[in-house]
Amino acid sequence: MLAALADREYGCQYWTARACGRLGLREAAPMLIDLLGDPDGLTREAVCHALGQLGVPTAVGPLALRLEDSEDFVRAAAASALADVGDDESLTHLWVALEAQRSSRVGYLAAAIARFSPRVFDRLVRASQHPDPDMRYWIARAFGSAGERRSADVLTALIADDTGITTWGARVATAAKDGLKTLRRAEERRAH
Repeated sequence: MLAALADREYGCQYWTARACGRLGLREAAPMLIDLLGDPDGLTREAVCHALGQLGVPTAVGPLALRLEDSEDFVRAAAASALADVGDDESLTHLWVALEAQRSSRVGYLAAAIARFSPRVFDRLVRASQHPDPDMRYWIARAFGSAGERRSADVLTALIADDTGITTWGARVATAAKDGLKTLRRAEERRAH
């Protein structure tokens, strides 16, 4: 498997990276980290997922760099991989990326941060009061994804945010309503 990962002649890095992740081949981690700089976006995406499946702490820094990748889908894969690793450093990188958001398409960051629930709950509560409506919008989305019953009160408060309009024209209240619906659906699934 390692030989196939290193073999550039046949260009099988995408498939081999996926296999390394699924098989839990931790010995491949250094080679996978090197492949995060591959020119092919699909390979970078597969490598992110593989490193997340392996849960290798040494991959956190290189994965965090992919949060700035030129491709949306690679950034999303890197965020998911950081959530898979799940350590404090991964969470820090995800928060920094969310706070530095420069795009209306960062739902993957909110979803990745939500996967750290319940330990991130108090920080989400504080962020729900952020002066930037873009941040409050994504925090509302994160609360819905987190699936915590105690999120309902915060989401209800965000629904009352009449003035919160994002830079791309979306309303914080709408994100909070969607988050509350998502939360209720999750509670219904748990009840059955």
